[in-house]
Amino acid sequence: MKDPSENLEFSFPDLDGRTISLSDPQFAGKVVIVTLAGSWCPNCHDEAAFLAALYRECHAQGLEIVSLMFEHFGDFEQAAAATRRFRDKYDIEYATLIAGTSERDEAAKALPQLNGVFAYPTTIWVDRTGRVRKIHAGFAGPATGWHHDELVTEFTAFTRVLLAEGTEPPAEVASEADGAIGAP
Repeated sequence: MKDPSENLEFSFPDLDGRTISLSDPQFAGKVVIVTLAGSWCPNCHDEAAFLAALYRECHAQGLEIVSLMFEHFGDFEQAAAATRRFRDKYDIEYATLIAGTSERDEAAKALPQLNGVFAYPTTIWVDRTGRVRKIHAGFAGPATGWHHDELVTEFTAFTRVLLAEGTEPPAEVASEADGAIGAP
């Protein structure tokens, strides 16, 4: 985040063309994982398999996930069709929005609060107060063995910490999270 005190904001169309924003009521008071992904990205496929399962496990506890899809082509219908196939493959139940093209400079323009978009996927954790608490670039897939296991454990544990918090994060967690925010 360019300014860690700012909230992450975006508005993009879902697969039916309805504009969805992080400030919509469905996300209020929830822990939200925002992932920058593309159906063309192998690591995004690995992350989607993990996030789909995490969503099913933790949604009732207040977890929402939003995938901002950056595709190779600018045509909405073509991007939506690729995203529908991606959703079907992983039985994704969370929101997937068409955010733009995959060229990193264009993706960075779509999310000007970030210092840039440096990798796909990029995962952003937003706490119940709307504050970005952590940004992680990349995803180690199952083929990486213990790297994958360690990353899944870390992602799951951090998500559960945020879910356990009320709307005001404890001071010691907030100070730790400050160190987690940086360029994706």
